[in-house]
Amino acid sequence: MQNMGTKNIVIIIFLGLIALYASYYGGFFSIVTLLMWGLLIAGLAAGMWMNYTVPTKRLVAFILTVFVYEYFKETQGIASGMWTYSGNPGAVDFGVWCWVIASLGTLGLAYKILIPLLRKVIKEMPVYVNFFVIIIVFALIPILLGPYWQNANAPFWALYGVSFVISAYAATKMGFPSLIGVVIMSMVMGNIGEYIAGIQSGLWTFAYDKTWPPFYLSLGGWPLEILSQYTISALIAGETLDVYKKD
Repeated sequence: MQNMGTKNIVIIIFLGLIALYASYYGGFFSIVTLLMWGLLIAGLAAGMWMNYTVPTKRLVAFILTVFVYEYFKETQGIASGMWTYSGNPGAVDFGVWCWVIASLGTLGLAYKILIPLLRKVIKEMPVYVNFFVIIIVFALIPILLGPYWQNANAPFWALYGVSFVISAYAATKMGFPSLIGVVIMSMVMGNIGEYIAGIQSGLWTFAYDKTWPPFYLSLGGWPLEILSQYTISALIAGETLDVYKKD
């Protein structure tokens, strides 16, 4: 991939400034903890690390894809009563921009650290194994929903149904170590990010979980969402999903 370093750095810095402004006008600035600010800065840094060599078109496509994707999810989650935001009424932009940064950071850590390590110890697998991974991840959502079942409406299942289909497509285009790397890193960062933002910082409050974020979200939702966003942005930009996979 061609080096677009300078442009991408400017874009990612601008992304950070947008999130900062959104925290102010959305009424979140005064309640964001130092740990949350540190997490956002780390996410931007990790995203910058990976995207320094990603074509600018792919980076912009990814940012826009994540924003649209997560705006729908966050507004539907609020409407269905799965969580509530602590800022000004109707202000969800900051949470969505946090998701954009989180997605960038998760992929940055996956592709710069975890996937290269996994490639040293895990062999490529047949495509059906990749499909099996996606099925397991999707199955974690209904298995771990718990009391959120009563809030899981048609838009909820439509979102994750579409995410499952897109992730299944990604399974045909990604090598096993890369797919597993993105899934594992998404789960790890899902737990860390949702805990710091929702529990420790109190930017949003989950309806039934007060000490730890819901596992259906961090173990099932995050991997499917990030894989889908990654795939859609690749298709928009005309880029490969996995630089390691040999077609």
